[in-house]
Amino acid sequence: MTPRPAINGLSIGFRAVEWTKRSKPDEPRRTLKRVDLVELSLVTFPANGKARVTGVKGEAGGPSVRDAEKALRDAGFSRVQAKAILADGFKAMPLRDAEEGADELAALVRRNITALRG
Repeated sequence: MTPRPAINGLSIGFRAVEWTKRSKPDEPRRTLKRVDLVELSLVTFPANGKARVTGVKGEAGGPSVRDAEKALRDAGFSRVQAKAILADGFKAMPLRDAEEGADELAALVRRNITALRG
């Protein structure tokens, strides 16, 4: 079995708001001064091969493991399931439980998308 490729690429979607065009042939085509960030995603194959995530820093006061466990519990997972997911991902759950949890999680995501769309 071939190992799955790592998801360590970075995809950034933005709208250029303010930029300058190059004035010399050796300069970049344009220099972005201000952008509106539309999306940021981790991907396996980024368009720019150098766009890789090499580390992640925690933010002071940012979400904690307890916050993540609470979010999983709110999504319908038991305390034991939430702790197992945080420790080892969905592979820690028996297949039957993972499938049930995935359906519930997908339904929750669909509900949130619908709510955000208005």
